[in-house]
Amino acid sequence: PYIYVSSKVSLGRACGVSRAVIAASITSNEGSELADKIRSMREKVERVAL
Repeated sequence: PYIYVSSKVSLGRACGVSRAVIAASITSNEGSELADKIRSMREKVERVAL
């Protein structure tokens, strides 16, 4: 799934860089401590995409 954002600069800041970002990809390892947060975010994006 994908979602549009209103600001490329804000997306860049959220990714931890000082430049505008046009795309970001989130990958996960099921054994990661972030797996639950990533799964939750993916579900939210999927709901918005509908």
